[in-house]
Amino acid sequence: MDIGIVLNTSITPILKECRTTQAELAGFYIEGTTTDMNYPVFENWFIMAPQGSRIINLWYEEYVTAIHQGFNKYKENARDAGVHFHKLLEDDGDVYLTQHLCFQVVLQRRVWLTPNILYKRAEDTMFRIHGQCKWNRDCMKTMFKSSVVKDIPYIKLCGGERKLFPITYFYEN
Repeated sequence: MDIGIVLNTSITPILKECRTTQAELAGFYIEGTTTDMNYPVFENWFIMAPQGSRIINLWYEEYVTAIHQGFNKYKENARDAGVHFHKLLEDDGDVYLTQHLCFQVVLQRRVWLTPNILYKRAEDTMFRIHGQCKWNRDCMKTMFKSSVVKDIPYIKLCGGERKLFPITYFYEN
C-alpha cells in the first residue's frame, strides 16, 4: 500500500472479501481510464494478494522485461501485439505508466485462465473527491479540509495533492 493513502477505516473488509472469494489479487481500478471492463486499469498503489500469487509473479516478470527492453520499446512491442491500452500511454513522455501496461499484457496475453481479481472502483472511495472535483486542485483542497473527508474510508493522495491535504487532520483524528 502506498504511503499516500489516508485510511479512515480498516482495510480488513477488503481482506475478508479476498478470502471469501478466494481472489488472486485485489485492488482498485480507474473507471475514468478504463475503456474495456474485461481488462480494467488496475492501480499499483494498493495491492492485496496471497503469497505466491501467479498474477503478481507474471506482472513482475513483465515489468522486468519492460526494463530490459526500455519502456518505449516495450510499449511499441505491446502495441504491435495488439494489447489494448485504454486511455494510457498516449504519448512518449508517459512511460511512468508502464506498470499499468505490464498488467494489461499479463491479463490480455499471458494468462489463459481468467484470474479471480477483486476490483474496487477507485472513484467510489480512493478518488471520490478527485472525481467530484473533476481533479481541480482548488476544489480538492477545499474538500480535503471539509468534514466529508471523514466519511470516505480510503483516500489516495497523488503527488502534489499531498500538499493540499491538511496535516492537522492526522492530529485531530
